[in-house]
Order: sequence, then C-alpha cells, then structure tokens
Amino acid sequence: MQKKNMTFSKRIVLVYTFIVTIPLILIMIVIFSNIRIRNYSQLKNESFETVNKNKDEILRNLNLFDSIEQMISGNSELMMFFRTPENFSEEERIQTLITESDSIERTLSVMPNIYGLRVFANSTLVPERWPIIMRSSRTDLYSLRRWEFNYAANYIGNMSHLSDLSVCSTRILKYHNSPVGYLQMTMKMQTFFPFLFEDKGRYKNDYVFSLFPVISEGEKKSYAVSEVTNSKIAQCNESLSAAAIQKIQNEISEHYNENYGTFTFKKGFKKSYFSWIVIPDMNIAVVNKSSFDAIRRNSIYFEFAVVLSILLTVAILFFIIRQASKKLLSGVYSLIAGMKKIQHGDYSTKIKEDTDDEVGEAQRSFNKMVAQLNNQIELIKEEEHLIAETEMKAMQNQINAHFLYNILETIKMQAVIANEDDIAESLTVLGKLMHYSLRWKIHIVNLSQEVDYIRSYIYLLNLRNDYVISLQTEIPAEYNNIQIPKMILQPLVENSFSHGIEPEGKDSVIKVFSETHADEPNRLYLCVQDFGIGISPEKCAEIQNYLSDDFYEKDNTGSIGLKNIQQRLVILYGKDFRMKIESEVGRGTCIKIPIKLEDSND
Repeated sequence: MQKKNMTFSKRIVLVYTFIVTIPLILIMIVIFSNIRIRNYSQLKNESFETVNKNKDEILRNLNLFDSIEQMISGNSELMMFFRTPENFSEEERIQTLITESDSIERTLSVMPNIYGLRVFANSTLVPERWPIIMRSSRTDLYSLRRWEFNYAANYIGNMSHLSDLSVCSTRILKYHNSPVGYLQMTMKMQTFFPFLFEDKGRYKNDYVFSLFPVISEGEKKSYAVSEVTNSKIAQCNESLSAAAIQKIQNEISEHYNENYGTFTFKKGFKKSYFSWIVIPDMNIAVVNKSSFDAIRRNSIYFEFAVVLSILLTVAILFFIIRQASKKLLSGVYSLIAGMKKIQHGDYSTKIKEDTDDEVGEAQRSFNKMVAQLNNQIELIKEEEHLIAETEMKAMQNQINAHFLYNILETIKMQAVIANEDDIAESLTVLGKLMHYSLRWKIHIVNLSQEVDYIRSYIYLLNLRNDYVISLQTEIPAEYNNIQIPKMILQPLVENSFSHGIEPEGKDSVIKVFSETHADEPNRLYLCVQDFGIGISPEKCAEIQNYLSDDFYEKDNTGSIGLKNIQQRLVILYGKDFRMKIESEVGRGTCIKIPIKLEDSND
C-alpha cells in the first residue's frame, strides 16, 4: 500500500501553528525560569538571613558571658582574696565569702538566661559556698576547653537542677597575671541555641557544628566538623547524611578565612541549599539547610497547568489557521510546479509572477534563483576550461624545464672534467634552483626549503652583477619545518631586487625575517625587506587596492606576481589573510605575508 504524503497545505498549517506556538513556548520557558530563579533567590536570601539571625542570637549570649567574666575578673577584692587567702583571718574569709557570693547571686537574679555561674579558687584556704564559690579540686577544670557543649555539672551532687545539658565556658581567672582560679558559666542548650529547638517547618533545619583544626599535608589547616547536640537530630525532619556533613567540612575548610559561605548539595533528585557562618571565638559553625523540594513541587504544578492551557490554545489555533490557509495557497502551487521542472533538469523554467504578496515575492525570488543558477553553470564551465588550459601549459613548461635541467647537468660534468670549479658550482646552484621550481606537483614545502631556494637565487644574482647583494635571515629554528605555499617568498625577493635595488646598482641587503603579534596568536608573518629606493605612498595605496580585489586574474607573463601570492593565500587560509606592504621613499620596502600556524605542523 502506497504511503500517503502530507499535503503542502497541511504543512503550511503546521508551520503557521508552530510560528505561533514557539514564541508561546519560549515565553513560557522564560516565565518559568524567572519564577524559579526568583523562588530560588528568595530561598537563598531567607537561608542567609536565618543563619545571620542565629549568629546574632549566639553573639548576644557570647557577649553576656564576656560581660560576666569582666565583672568577676574586675572584682579586685575577690581576686586578691583568691590570691592571698592567708592574709585574711578566718572570720574575714567567711565574711568575704558571704559578701561576694551574695553579690554574684544578685547579679544572676537579673540574668535569667544564665543557668549556672561557678567561681573556683585554686587555694585550699578559700572556703566553699555552694553552688557559687568552690575549690578547683572539685572537678577536672584543666581538661575542659574554653567552650563545652552538652555539658553536665556532675560534680554538683544533689543539686540536679543545675546539671542539665548546657553550653559551658570555663575560663582562667588571673590576678596580676597569676592564675588564682577558674570561672565557669553555663547556659542551657535551649537558651544558648534556641533556633535548634524551635519548629522551623518541614523544609528548614538549623545545625551547629564544632570545628576541630586538622593539619594536613603541606601544613595547610583544614577543619573537621561534628554536630554540637545529638538531641537536635531527633528534632529534625531529616538528619544530615554523611555526604552532606563531608561537604560542609570541605566548604568550611576551603573558605574558613571568609567566615561564611553558601553552597548547593544534591543527592539523587533532592537538592538542598546550605548557608553557614563561622563564629571564631567559639570555634563553631552555624549552618542552615533549606530544601528545594517545596519550590520544585509547586513549580511542577504551576508548569503543568500552564502547559495544558497552551496545548488547548495550540489546538484551537491549528483549526483556525487551517481554514484560513486554504484561501492563501493558490499561488504556491505554481512555485511548486516550477521547482519540479528544475528537479527534472529544465533550467529554462520561468514561472508567472501573478501576485504582490509574500507568495509573489517567492515567485520572483525563484526566477532570480534560476537565472543565477544558469550564470553559475556558465562560470563553472569557463573555470573548467581555464583549469584545463593551465594544466596543459604547466605540462609544457615541465617538459621544457626537464630538458634544460638535463642539459645543465651535462654542461656541469664538462666543467668538472675541465677543472672549472667556479663554473661547476654556479651550474650546481642553477640546477638546484631549476629542480626546485619545476616540481609543481608539490605545492607545499617547508619554510627552510624556501629559504634555501632564496639563497641559491641570490647567489646567481651576484654572478651577473658588479655589486653584491647580501641575504640576512632572522627566522627562529622552531619555524624551519612549518608548511608554506611553494614559491611564496622568491617573488618578493625578486621584486626587491628588480624594483628596489637594481635601479641604484650598488651593494645592498635583503632581509628575510619573521614576526608574531600577541593579538594574532595563530599567525606568523614572513617578511621580506629591502633598503632600496622604496615606493611612493600613492603607488603603495594603488598596489594595496589592486591586491584587495579577489577577482581571479589570468597571468600571461609566465611569472608569479603579488596578485598570484595573494590569491593563493586566500585559497589556502581565507580572505582575512592579506599581505601588508610598508614602504618609505629612499629607505626601502617591507612586505609581510601571513601564514596560518595551526595548519602548519611538521
């Protein structure tokens, strides 16, 4: 059964439908993207605001601890009592103990957030008054860090109401730079880290991590992390995975000096956003985790509703456009018929241009295309004829060159037999020159081969002149093996001699060197410079204008000119590769040829 193709009118309907649909889809994508970006940005801002708020709460508590420390350590009478209790009588000791402990208790009464305040004296002569003033020997204070979390004061005995898990700060008390005791302040975990125990909703969680410095290889400090409170894990809707904790550790280690940071963590289809801030004084990091799940779910519902609406709209548009297009396609079929004739080889086809709308414009474009196609066919035929003619001339020249080369070899052997070394050397150089030039099957050579050819050419020039032309080459050895078009430098040397040096008829120098430019990393400029009579600015501009025309020009002189070199550069590398001519009357001329380095491998 033959497959039935879709009609042209239906295709047009589909095209028009797509023309309407695609902008809608693009707009929809942009709207969805902006909504997601805005939601994600809002989520990130909220996360960072939350972690900043948590930091502020901690800093307020930290400042409270610092204020108490300043108050206790600034109590010179108490510090002196701790330093030299032996200078006090027993009655004075008891009175001082009562006075100072009552003062501390009054201070605590106006600081409800402080869970416990204990002052420890190193001297055994200082009496105790529980639970404010005690001796240091009551517990191992030396082993405690400045900050302890989930700390329980088990040494208090039957005062169990003061042994709940707390944040504990233990600090050394000094009097005149001598340790006299310890100050221990505690605050309940719920009070110090209230955000850990609040209901933050289903998609937000807060964490606090202790930081442990680790010296890794290369003496670079990194930080291990551990959660401050295990009780918080039970409060969370989802606890952190080992991979998430490892990611937090890596981020803090990498950006610790910045004191804060953000990153996104993805596990499977779940994506979370983390904000963290380090509180250096306590060596902890406050972390907030915000999940993208709610945003993604709401976005999916919204996008599904919008997509469904667009599909219904497209279906309605399809039927409307289908009815309207039937009246607009009558002129299209003539265009289709003309295309079929072209397909079958009838290039003389011309269709009637019977409308002024877009279809009429297409008909006129079709007729112009057919005319251009016929012109292009004629140009191709002419080019093929020129190529055949050029190949025939090249074959004739090659035959003549081979004949002359063989004759030169015979004359050279006669000069050797006759012990005419100078003549033999000259014939050897000439033969080398001819052998290089007649091998036109090879169009690409090494730069070093082209330079050797130039040396031979200068050698032969000096045989016929009564003045000396010196050749200076300044090309780094790294460029010797790059590939360049054959006979691309010799014509420039020949022009330097013919137009710059020969008119003066005196000793001169031709310099061949290379240049590279930082703004053109893939180009090497091969430069030929003479110090002859130079070119006037008008003539130089005329030559540049002549070379800027890429129209093929047939050369009947038999030589290779600047136009030929420029045409080969365009064919090999593109229209951007243009020769540069720099000249000054009386000071000489420099011609620079660009070579594409990336295509010039050894």
